Amino acid sequence: MYLFLPGNTKDHKEWCESLKSVFEGNNQMIYYDHWKGQGNIVWDTELEKIKNLNIKGKVNVVGKSAGCILGMKAHNLGYIDVNKYIFIGFPYYWAKQRGDNVDELLDNLKTDSLFIQKPNDPVIGYEELNTILKNKYLDVSTLRYERVTESNNNHNYEDIQYLYKIISGFVKS
Repeated sequence: MYLFLPGNTKDHKEWCESLKSVFEGNNQMIYYDHWKGQGNIVWDTELEKIKNLNIKGKVNVVGKSAGCILGMKAHNLGYIDVNKYIFIGFPYYWAKQRGDNVDELLDNLKTDSLFIQKPNDPVIGYEELNTILKNKYLDVSTLRYERVTESNNNHNYEDIQYLYKIISGFVKS
């Protein structure tokens, strides 16, 4: 089973639905309350939704941007038992700027994880993120996301079929 956790902004909704749709099975996606109006994700509100899903057994968490942080928080609170994490566009500096405990979350990351990051993603580029992860001695996998049809300096990861191939291969490994 997969749990899809989108990014903070409303435009992540359709992207995440598209990604979820290519995976078979009874998969779940969280729809954020703040998308109905303005503002940013409220962790406690969205964590409660994950808790209320009452997912039994292991789950593969696919997080995009803010969804990465949400997934780690939910796991640390015992709301989900994560088999593997797939982080797309990990928002290291965005989380730090908000005052979130991103370094503590990473320091406590013991789950098999794949970080998919563009070379020049505005939230943090691939090389810089990879350096942070290595300096924390994390046993994680990283993928430099580059597609000839996409810009390398934005936060959009548009090749759904490519992501499906990478994610499903990682989960099966």
